Amino acid sequence: MFNTKTMSAVVALVAFTFSANSMAQAYVGGTVGQARWETSCSQASFCDTYDTSFSVLGGYHFNANWGTEASYTSLGTIHASSYTATGPAAASIKAKGFDLSGVYRHQIMEKVEGFAKVGIAFTKAETNGYAGGWPINGSLNSTKPVFGFGATYAITPRMALRAEISSRKVDMTTTTSTTANNFSVGLQAGF
Repeated sequence: MFNTKTMSAVVALVAFTFSANSMAQAYVGGTVGQARWETSCSQASFCDTYDTSFSVLGGYHFNANWGTEASYTSLGTIHASSYTATGPAAASIKAKGFDLSGVYRHQIMEKVEGFAKVGIAFTKAETNGYAGGWPINGSLNSTKPVFGFGATYAITPRMALRAEISSRKVDMTTTTSTTANNFSVGLQAGF
């Protein structure tokens, strides 16, 4: 036979379960911004380490604070060129990939939520260029941690503006990696 404490615990657990499920929400979104690659260009006569980035994302809030998010992100293309003893050299590196992250969010004000995410980035870097008259082409896949934080501002109960900063390592060669920081803004829609 249930005693009063056991019955109270069961009622509280059921109430918590239903309240957590009522807060669960799936969402999709998209952002555009600028990626900045932290790579050294000391040997280059020209170096461009910024480019336009974009992301398409989807996620699920398990409750008021915790969720998961998956995204496809293009970090754009960086370019460098120089003149060497064997002639001109130039290269461009383009990176794109998928991220899978755990997300923690916290309501800051009535319509504003902050969030932080930690996960894994599966990134592909493609290199194209030439040096000394020879072509340089290749691609390299990497699996590295991704970190991010940002905020959303609710325009309507189901639509929000989103601003985010994320950071990940990208393998450019088998021995060289760089950090790519992405600053982006966009929209997020819940359903």
